[in-house]
Amino acid sequence: MLTTVLCVLTCTFIYQVELTLGFDVLKKPQIDTLNSTLYLNKGDNLTLTCSGNNDVKWHSTALGAGQGTPEPEGHGILFISLPVQEGGRYAVQLNITNAQYYDTGRYSCLYIDDYNKINSSVYIYVKDPDRLLLGHASAPFPFFLLINRNRPAVIPCKVSDPAVNVSLVKSIGMVTVSGREDVTYHPEIGFTLYFPNLFYAGNFKCIAEYNGTEDEMLVVLRYSDMLKYMPPVVIDVEPARNVMVNSSVKLTCKVKVERDTMIQMTWDHPNKEHTEGIRPSKAKRETVFGQYSYSEISRTLDIDVIQVSHMGVYRCTIKNYKKESYGETIISVYEKTFVYLTPGDDVEVVVGDKKAFLRFGINAFPKPSLEWYFEDKKISANHFYGIGQVDDAAALSVFYPTASKMGKYTLFAYTKDMNTSASINLFVFGPPKMKWATKKPVTKYMIKQRWRLECQATGYPAANVTWLFKECLPQNCSEWVNITETNLSYKIKGTTLSSLDITAERSGWIRCQGENNYGMDFLETEFTVVEVPNGLGFSELNRNVTEFDRLELECYGSRHFYKDLVILKVKDSPIALDSNVIDSDNDSDTTVSYTVDTNFTTSATDTAGFTTIVEQTAHSNVRKALFEKLSKKDAGVYECKGLTFDKKFHTAQFTLKLHDIIPPFMIKSTSGKIRAQKSTSLSMECLFGGFPEPQVKWYKDGDIIQGNNTMDIGFSQNGGRMIIDNATKVHIGTYMCEAWNYGGKVFSSNMTLLVGENFHEAGFSKVYIGIIVCILIAAAIIVVVVICFIRRMRKKLTIKMKDYEQYLLAPKGDYNPEIPIDEQTASLPYDPKWEFPKDRLRMGNVLGQGAFGRVIKTEAIGITEGQYVTTVAVKMVKDCTDKEQMMALLSELKILIHIGQHLNILNLLGAVTKNIRFGELYVIVEYCHFGNVRSYLLKNKDSFVDTMEDYVDPAVEKKREAASEKSKRHYINTPAPNNSADLIGPPLTTKNLICWSFQAARGMEYLASKKYIHRDLAARNVLLSEDNVIKISDFGLAKDCYKNMEYKKKGDGPVPVKWMALESLTHKLYTTKSDVWSYGVLMYELFSLGGNPYSGIELNEKFIGLLKSGYRMEKPSHASDEIYQIMLRCWDASPDKRPSFVQLVNIMGDFLEANVKQYYLDLNSTYSKMLDESGADEEAEKDGYLKMVGSTDYTPMSVTMPDSYTGEDDVESARYINQARWRKEKADDIELQPLTGGKTTENELKEAKPEKDKDDSNSPVQLRTRADIHCPDDTDSGHSSSYAPGTSPVDNNGYLVPKLLEEPEKKTNSAGDRSFSSSAFHNSLFNDSPPPDYRAVMEENPNALPV
Repeated sequence: MLTTVLCVLTCTFIYQVELTLGFDVLKKPQIDTLNSTLYLNKGDNLTLTCSGNNDVKWHSTALGAGQGTPEPEGHGILFISLPVQEGGRYAVQLNITNAQYYDTGRYSCLYIDDYNKINSSVYIYVKDPDRLLLGHASAPFPFFLLINRNRPAVIPCKVSDPAVNVSLVKSIGMVTVSGREDVTYHPEIGFTLYFPNLFYAGNFKCIAEYNGTEDEMLVVLRYSDMLKYMPPVVIDVEPARNVMVNSSVKLTCKVKVERDTMIQMTWDHPNKEHTEGIRPSKAKRETVFGQYSYSEISRTLDIDVIQVSHMGVYRCTIKNYKKESYGETIISVYEKTFVYLTPGDDVEVVVGDKKAFLRFGINAFPKPSLEWYFEDKKISANHFYGIGQVDDAAALSVFYPTASKMGKYTLFAYTKDMNTSASINLFVFGPPKMKWATKKPVTKYMIKQRWRLECQATGYPAANVTWLFKECLPQNCSEWVNITETNLSYKIKGTTLSSLDITAERSGWIRCQGENNYGMDFLETEFTVVEVPNGLGFSELNRNVTEFDRLELECYGSRHFYKDLVILKVKDSPIALDSNVIDSDNDSDTTVSYTVDTNFTTSATDTAGFTTIVEQTAHSNVRKALFEKLSKKDAGVYECKGLTFDKKFHTAQFTLKLHDIIPPFMIKSTSGKIRAQKSTSLSMECLFGGFPEPQVKWYKDGDIIQGNNTMDIGFSQNGGRMIIDNATKVHIGTYMCEAWNYGGKVFSSNMTLLVGENFHEAGFSKVYIGIIVCILIAAAIIVVVVICFIRRMRKKLTIKMKDYEQYLLAPKGDYNPEIPIDEQTASLPYDPKWEFPKDRLRMGNVLGQGAFGRVIKTEAIGITEGQYVTTVAVKMVKDCTDKEQMMALLSELKILIHIGQHLNILNLLGAVTKNIRFGELYVIVEYCHFGNVRSYLLKNKDSFVDTMEDYVDPAVEKKREAASEKSKRHYINTPAPNNSADLIGPPLTTKNLICWSFQAARGMEYLASKKYIHRDLAARNVLLSEDNVIKISDFGLAKDCYKNMEYKKKGDGPVPVKWMALESLTHKLYTTKSDVWSYGVLMYELFSLGGNPYSGIELNEKFIGLLKSGYRMEKPSHASDEIYQIMLRCWDASPDKRPSFVQLVNIMGDFLEANVKQYYLDLNSTYSKMLDESGADEEAEKDGYLKMVGSTDYTPMSVTMPDSYTGEDDVESARYINQARWRKEKADDIELQPLTGGKTTENELKEAKPEKDKDDSNSPVQLRTRADIHCPDDTDSGHSSSYAPGTSPVDNNGYLVPKLLEEPEKKTNSAGDRSFSSSAFHNSLFNDSPPPDYRAVMEENPNALPV
């Protein structure tokens, strides 16, 4: 049993491989139809062709007419052997003419020597309404048939038309048996008795009925009851024998037996080792009752989820006590759908055949979708094509094939998981069909141009293509001749491509002719040579023309299309077709008139400006318009009208444009002296521009050089280059070139040619050489003098650099706490602890630069404790040789050291002074990421929110959430780590504006405690850093830009007029109270979000008068009434009535919550520790300078703030722990002292008249002097950096620029005089440069000092 199963599986596998590769399809002979059944009517004709790889023949089961039956006229069945086709293909043709009913039957095609009888067949019905039944061979006698028990029997009651209704009737009792379950009928076979028994013994009739016509056949059945055969086994499969994996299959085994017969029924399947999911049922017996009852035994086999392992042969076996029998079926299981195509051989037919049949073998599961293409164009079934498909094949019928249907036919097959395609070539034997390979050729060809014509001959076999030409003159042609031009042909199966390359020289006709064994075809095209496009038009001008040129305007008309031509100028007047004609042959004047079609109209014409000349070429009639000298009126539109042979006009237009005359101008020329060695070649060049192109002439020593000169001088084609091939003494001289056109003349400069025995001697004389030597000696003397001067200057510079070092390290004089710091920086020493190594600085971008120097963003390594790298700002001078710049930066360094550290000022971090003797000085300060407050306000003013709450912009909050974890606070203004959310910047809210005002007051409070007067407090000098901390900057002598590139020095010594207090403007008095005035202007900037103070007010002579009259700025848009009242108090005309910074800190702090104030106390703790560590011991206090530097008694803020502003000293005294130390330094004693440096004499003060304004009754006496006021735009900030003293004033955006006054002779200092004695500063290097004189009053005073 195992051997049987393996054999079956092996055979099944081989069978599948054969199906896949198409072996079975190739072995079968092929009939040129896919229809298994054909239907003919009586008298029809039919032709079928069968082909194969060997000799084939036809076999028919048709009964034929029978003996004694006359054949109708024209009836016949012929089998015709066809010639062996290309590729060894054999074919035989079946021809049925005048078909009759007895021609009905199966026609099979098979190989002659094939013992396996592999064949293809088709069943043919010949419908005859008079003969429904075909009968049998023994007619007219009954048909006798022996039937056996358990063996199916066939009663051949065949019909000529499958639509005929046939029944089987038992003669005894006329019992119809054709409706029984065990009886079936097929029109090609007859009745089949599946269970013959004793009932079927006797006489029967086959009765056929169709459309009222009946026909019958007698049948006599004899029954044998001998048990020779087992009953046949029938296996039904649901849903099919070919299924997809994981589907369910049900097999039913059936057998019909006598009622008393006992049999055993069993199932065998290929997957016996794995029976899961395979469920055989119990055998079931059912009795079929009727005239003769019998039993039907069945048993099912269910496979729930079929797998590939279940594929194979399934056998149902039945047994009785003597014999056994079986039935079997093959189940195929597939994991994926597939399709394979096997194309048949290429098909060859002859033009005139009825059809060409193209067949493809198909092996697929399930049935695939098909698409047909002819030469990549999809086709479908129509009157040109017939399409068929069966399980194992597909076919295309091409009806009445012609040469146009010859080509490649491709079949595309598609299933769910696979696509494939295959092709068959169809060759149609017949005469060629010609067509142009591209679009149809044009008929007009430009003369002398190379043209290509291509044609295609389609036919089989491939045609030979030739090209012929017939020359034609107008209305006269010659005979056809072969063309000897280039002729290329390519043959691809049934197509010939041919191309002809020809030069347009002669007019005529060209023929492309194709010919093969079956016939000939050709194409013709007109080939007319024209001299202008389209055969009519003006020739192109080869140059631009201008006024005064001579011009021939030529119109060409092909002689093959146009009889005559006329040129007219278009203008606004009636048409006039008469023209003055000069015939070039006989020079006679003739008048030509033309008859115009009624449909022809044109513009008016004029021929007054030219004469017409008539000519003729081999291909064209030519009409020329001759202009002897063009003028501006000749410009315009011209028409060329051609008269055709059928007396119609065609028109071509030409627009004549006159180019503007451009006088000649020099582009490039040789100039000066040219030295040349004797017998060498050289050239001189003169390139001119202009229109028309200038004509060039050359001159030698004033004489024109002719083209045919005897000096071997040649010229380039346009005359722009003069060439001397062999230079001699004759060529020595002065040359010049001239360019000329209608616009005028131009000459080049002189060119002097010097020729000598060698190059260096050319043109040189002893005098000339002597002059050169003298020049060289003079140059050497100058160089020596310059070197000596440079050495002397270097020596002076070295001495100056040493003085800088002495100024830094050796203070001169004692520090006087009664005098402002910036007036005695020479007495301040430099503490080496601030020294920082230069090699630990990594310089970056320039933050800004001014007149003195620049500020650079820098990374300092290890400058801050606990942080490896700190971003800082480094100040340096631009010119280290400039004494004023170096001294200003040194002074600022000392001031920063003296002031000390505070949260709200820009603190010093270090300095680089080691190499100051070489001019190297760096001051390292804190870097504020967000720049100055004014720029920040202007940048973010649109996002301002009027709230005292902690407002957070949602967009900013998202950025903060995306940033890295917030780093700890950096109290020394070190930058937060990269990507920190703190670098986004604080929101612009009312609370932050008050907070910044509060911090500015605290910073100024600290500076005032250090006896420092800022003089330039403004939003541009207040910087914003991380943690919402602001820092006051620019309080040294070397005021400069920081961060903002717009802040550049524009002059020397300006003052910020808009921020200056009234007493500062009138008396140049600078006190802490004048800084309070500036603080009020700062608050205005903050609450106007960067607005310009005194916007719209011109800074002229009336400005101070306006302030003295009581004018003050209006309330800013974002300030409350309380805030505005603080501003007004800061702007009080009387300095005594203005609040101090101690009081301002208290007032502004009242607007903030206690936790906010404590927040800044905590931030400032680091700076307080620095002050504690600065060495403020008792010993240090004895020293005047260290007494101030080392002060540790400064407490920025009391824990409990006063409730209101009192203006009393007790409030101020509460601000300091060591009240007694500073008791003597009341605000009245300090803030009202004029810081004039001793330049104003006592007599001048006595002679000055006080102001009558009551608000200024307590103000200092004002001097009537004058100064320059520079007025900025409203948008200008009014800021500029400081100027070096003693330099000239320039425009400076609202700063008051000083002018030097003639300083009176100095007197001996008194005790109350703020000036210093000359003995204190005997060395001018160490004397502090006095501040510029700002005694600026707007009123004219005849007694004022001269300016």
